Amino acid sequence: MEKLCNKCITLYIEQDNKDLILRLKRIKGQVEGIMKMMEEGRTCIEVLAQLSSLIEAAKGIKREIMRKYLKVCIKYAIVKEEENVYEEIISVFNKFFR
Repeated sequence: MEKLCNKCITLYIEQDNKDLILRLKRIKGQVEGIMKMMEEGRTCIEVLAQLSSLIEAAKGIKREIMRKYLKVCIKYAIVKEEENVYEEIISVFNKFFR
């Protein structure tokens, strides 16, 4: 992944990441909220519910970054006829989507 991404990093940076940053900030707030809940002695079920929400939010961000990776980095690599593009895609899916 890094080989191809290093070559198209400029293209990737130019993509609009504002939405992802806002979503990450929300996750940060969720983490802080969960910590506060635990400090206050809230029930395990309440904490688990919030953790489930946090995990789903993180999965959504991961899917969006994968979409950008395929749309920008892999597309760039295919256009530039980079070697091993398809092997890299399989490797990335195996690594991050088990």
